[in-house]
Amino acid sequence: MMCLSILKLSVGDMADWKVTTNKVIAKNMFESLEKLLNAKWTTWQTLDYNGKRTIKHVVEYEITEESN
Repeated sequence: MMCLSILKLSVGDMADWKVTTNKVIAKNMFESLEKLLNAKWTTWQTLDYNGKRTIKHVVEYEITEESN
């Protein structure tokens, strides 16, 4: 017999699940942009003088006449 309380997710667990899922979706979107635009996707982690950490995503692609 399984205890039902084991199956319940806490609010923190749900938030972690959503964050993880959103990160996977974002990664898939950036990879799709790379393919669609023949681009290069890079990720940068930054740290400012106050100790605040951020992540930057950059998608670079060549500008052509067709881009306009």
